[in-house]
Amino acid sequence: MLAQGGVEALACPDLASLCGLLHGDAGGILITEEVLAAEGLEELLAWIDRQPPWSDLPVVVLATKRTGPRPPRASQIIERLGNVILLERPINAETLMSAARSAIRGRRRQYQARAMLATEETAAANLRDLNETLEQRVAERTAERDRMWHLSTDLMDVCNREGRLIAVNHAWTAMLGWTEAELLASSFLDLVHPDDVDATQEKMKRLERGTTTLRFENRFRSRDGVYRLISWTASPDAGNVYAIGRDITEQRTTEEALRQSQKMEAIGQLTGGIAHDFNNMLAGVVGSLDLMKRRIANGEMERVPRYLDAAMTSAQRAAGLTARLLAFGRRQSLDLKATDVNGVVAGLEELMRRTLGENVQVETRLAPDLSPGWTDANQLESALLNLAINARDAMPEGGKLTVTTANRCFGPAQVLKMEGLAPGNYVIVEVADTGIGMSPETLQKVFEPFFTTKPIGQGTGLGLSMIYGFAKQSNGHVTVESTEGQGTVIRLVLPRYAERAVAIEEEADMQAPKGDGETVLVVEDEALVRMLVVDVLEDLGYRAIEAGSADEAIPYLKAEGRIDLLMTDVGLPGMNGRQLAEVAREARPELKILFVTGYAEKAAVRGDFLGDRMDIVTKPFVFETLATKIRQMIEGDGTPA
Repeated sequence: MLAQGGVEALACPDLASLCGLLHGDAGGILITEEVLAAEGLEELLAWIDRQPPWSDLPVVVLATKRTGPRPPRASQIIERLGNVILLERPINAETLMSAARSAIRGRRRQYQARAMLATEETAAANLRDLNETLEQRVAERTAERDRMWHLSTDLMDVCNREGRLIAVNHAWTAMLGWTEAELLASSFLDLVHPDDVDATQEKMKRLERGTTTLRFENRFRSRDGVYRLISWTASPDAGNVYAIGRDITEQRTTEEALRQSQKMEAIGQLTGGIAHDFNNMLAGVVGSLDLMKRRIANGEMERVPRYLDAAMTSAQRAAGLTARLLAFGRRQSLDLKATDVNGVVAGLEELMRRTLGENVQVETRLAPDLSPGWTDANQLESALLNLAINARDAMPEGGKLTVTTANRCFGPAQVLKMEGLAPGNYVIVEVADTGIGMSPETLQKVFEPFFTTKPIGQGTGLGLSMIYGFAKQSNGHVTVESTEGQGTVIRLVLPRYAERAVAIEEEADMQAPKGDGETVLVVEDEALVRMLVVDVLEDLGYRAIEAGSADEAIPYLKAEGRIDLLMTDVGLPGMNGRQLAEVAREARPELKILFVTGYAEKAAVRGDFLGDRMDIVTKPFVFETLATKIRQMIEGDGTPA
């Protein structure tokens, strides 16, 4: 009957068998009243009495139907059984199943209570163990902390917000020589180098404002008066500042020695390359001039133009090499403006096709919404042409050159891999080829001056160095990715400009415009250059006044005579050209000023160097360019073109 109702039941022939099964997870027992007088009853009652607190085994007793009271002995036994459900026979199946299910539900709740009690007992036992070992563990942790405090070679301290030291470890004495008593009697600011005090106080204020962890460096005075460079990590807590300082004096000395060694190695490589290339170019100039002198002396004029062209070509090659050197050193004069980068690329596309030849397919992918770039359009043109020629040389069997433009925004995490680049918005110009690619070893040297993989005589090794210098001077960056046998991708990262771009102007063949008697004060310390400029100006119809220094020029500027334009070299000895311009403006506020520079660190970015009615030209220059610039300034408002 129970099985048909879905209740699992085991039949026992006697009470001994029943008691043997009670050690399992029994849901209850079902017995007849006659069993209460059978042998083995005491063992069952003893098991009932030994139940744990959570247990109260349900017992269903099928009793004999009576007309009178049950015998006292039977009533006592039923009372001892405890959790009894008494059913009188005869009984129907529904009543029996209901009683069995009720007993099982009650027993299941008892097992749940057992599990909860076991969990609570385990937790209580663990808590007792923790309480018993807490003092020991606290003592162990305190000892470990004290060992770190005493054994650390780094400075450890606790100070208040005013800089008063509250606690210091032994490393202070070992490193700086001060005793603990001396340190606790003073403010640590008393030991900071005077030049570092303001910066250190600013860091302390940042900690007061809630900066959780702060890293900074300063110099601390040791007992013998020598300053040690300390790198600090500090954090505020409960009104105090907890700090750890590491002595990095020797580390910085080693780093500086390594940088100096690398610098000297680069200078050696640079000077060797310069000497080789310039000697070749000077041989062309000197040789051509010598032959011209001989031919003119002998009255043989027919070959003079040929030697003149050869000398000019060698000189222009030397000028190009100088420009690349200045670019690598980030010292060429840049005219930074909002530039239509797409326009620059589009304007070069046809030239690149002609230069690269029929075997190289040229494709441009220009972003339609490209923002203007803040760069020098002419230098950008030169960089892109240089990259295109490098790509052509890397594809001797032909291939594909792809120029892509895009807007990019770099966050703080992204610029970590691009040295010196600030987070923000940029314009990307990507030049990709399908050439032979570069090995990892070559890739590491790709920006070094005079490093080239081309045969002797086919490259100076300054192309990518120049591009690197141009990108850095523009506050941008350049990256190179290359795989041998697959090609190279070079990305120029240029600052984005928010306003409308200025398109690059194409240069036309120029004729030197004539002057109309205007007066130009020429200030140039190189006598040969000064002589040539003065002769050209006089040939063009100007009146030229020459001075070899700022001191020689100032009396002319303060005199009453007419001066329409001051043309001055930037790198003058003593007072430089920019300083002379300031003196000139005091005497002649409306004077137009044209600077001439070959190497001028302070004139590297024109917009930061030039004032109103000022402009600049770069040596060497053809005299048609100089004449045009002078005419534009005299006739115009002097605003840089």
